[in-house]
Amino acid sequence: MKTIVSILLLFACINPCYSQDASLTKAETANYINKKLKETIGQKTEEGYVLDCEMKSLDDDFYQIYYYFGSHPEKCSTNNNDKFTGEKYTSTFKIEHIKNIGFSHDELNRMSLYFLGSVVRKTRVHLWKMIDTRNGQSILTCEESGYNITNKNSTISNPLTQVSNVRLYLLKSETNKVLKAFNHLIALYKAEDDPFGN
Repeated sequence: MKTIVSILLLFACINPCYSQDASLTKAETANYINKKLKETIGQKTEEGYVLDCEMKSLDDDFYQIYYYFGSHPEKCSTNNNDKFTGEKYTSTFKIEHIKNIGFSHDELNRMSLYFLGSVVRKTRVHLWKMIDTRNGQSILTCEESGYNITNKNSTISNPLTQVSNVRLYLLKSETNKVLKAFNHLIALYKAEDDPFGN
C-alpha cells in the first residue's frame, strides 16, 4: 500500500511539470520567446548594441522578428552630438518552414533559424545621425534609408529580400529554454497540420 501511494505521489509531482510545458498555446509560447529575446536589450553583439527586439504573431500563419542594432547603447537621439549608426531588421516567416536551429557561442549565444529555402521576407533600414540644413537651419536629425524607405532623391525599387535564415541573440543561460520553446511551437503547427502524424 505504501508503495502504491509513493508511486502515485511521484506521478502527481512529475505530471504538472510536464503538462504545464505541453499545454502552452502558440501565443503563450511566442510570448515566452519574445520575453527571452528582450532580455538581451542593451547587450553588445557583432552587429552592435541590441536597442530593441521583438517576436510577435502577425496572424495565425506568420510571425515577425524585429531587431534594432546601434553603435551606442542608446537609440538614435538628437540630444547629444555623438555619431550614431544603426540597423533595423524585420523578418517575416511561417514557423512550419523552420527546418533546423543552430547555435554560435559568443558573448551572447547566437541562434539561427534555418528555413526550407528563401522563404523569409526580410527588410533592412539603415539609420544615421546628420545635420539637417533645410530651411536655413541646422537641426540634428536621425535619418533612415533602406529597402523599405523612400528617401528624398529616389525610391528603392526592391522593398524586401528573401532569405533562408534568421539570426537571434540570447543570454547563454536561456538558449536551451528558447530552443525547447521553438521546438514546442513547431510541434504545435505540425500537430495542427497532421494531428495523427508522427
